[in-house]
Amino acid sequence: MARTTRADVARLAGVSPSTVSVVLNGRSSQLQISAATQKRVLDAAATLRYIPQASARGLRTRKSRTIGLVLGQLPEDPYAPVVRDVLITAISTCASRGYFVLPIPEPADVNASFPFVRSLLGEVDLAGVICETTSKQRFLGQLLDEVDVPVMWMSLVEKPDDFHGSGHIRIDEQAGVRELVSNIDISGDATALMLTGPNLDYSRHKPFMNKFGSQVRQINLPDWTSATAQKTVSQILKNETNIGLIWAVDDPLAVGALAACEEARIAVPDQIQIAGFGPQSDPTAQLAGITSVDWPLQQMTELAVTNLIESLSGKAPATNPVVDLATKAVWRKTTR
Repeated sequence: MARTTRADVARLAGVSPSTVSVVLNGRSSQLQISAATQKRVLDAAATLRYIPQASARGLRTRKSRTIGLVLGQLPEDPYAPVVRDVLITAISTCASRGYFVLPIPEPADVNASFPFVRSLLGEVDLAGVICETTSKQRFLGQLLDEVDVPVMWMSLVEKPDDFHGSGHIRIDEQAGVRELVSNIDISGDATALMLTGPNLDYSRHKPFMNKFGSQVRQINLPDWTSATAQKTVSQILKNETNIGLIWAVDDPLAVGALAACEEARIAVPDQIQIAGFGPQSDPTAQLAGITSVDWPLQQMTELAVTNLIESLSGKAPATNPVVDLATKAVWRKTTR
């Protein structure tokens, strides 16, 4: 694919290439470029997905030691394990190889994404980018790939593999849940309670639904906090006596469910079994003794960074470009 040039933008906007440079460099007011002309240039740049040549030249030469990290929407708690594991692992792994990490947040206004990206790339030379596939800014990785910038994709949840770039590190959410439910049984008339949060963009629940079928009762909570889970489960336990299993798609919800059972003096696992899902770097579920499914976020991020840097150095990655990491069950005392 031919690279879009400043001249292409100028032709589409009906202005000179120098005017394109003035507008995209933020100097329109100094040189009294009209608002209408500015809009034509910006619209043309957005249509052609144009990155200013100076930034593109810096990206192509790979002189930068900065790697962009594009994440999906951050949770309300910025210290949540999913953020900590990915960000801290990326920073430490890059640092050990002589690189720096630049987190790239999602703009509050999705419609402002392209101008935001164009402005960012005009200011920062990136050696490459790690892009998380649930991000609304996924087009950023696609855009950079079009201008030959190395892009490594990460999938925290299961996603189709129709991504271009230097590689793709994917997590198989369902593997560990299949292992979990294949070793848990409840009576035929018992309810299997499934606790979920506000975001349902994952596949980890499918083995649970397949195993317990009509016995499943799904509870969609408004957030991912253990306090909300405890309050909700406590209310359910007051009205229902046939619950045999509570599975939470995220460990903090399992912690709340366990607290609710303890509050109601329900024996776990003798009366109700409880299990969760989450990165085992978070000690919360471990300290509570909750059976869980390991979500290998640290391993995923380390592989993504390592493989990207290998591609920047011209070396073939030690692993395949597309890597699938399986989740696995971690057995503790809340299941039989």
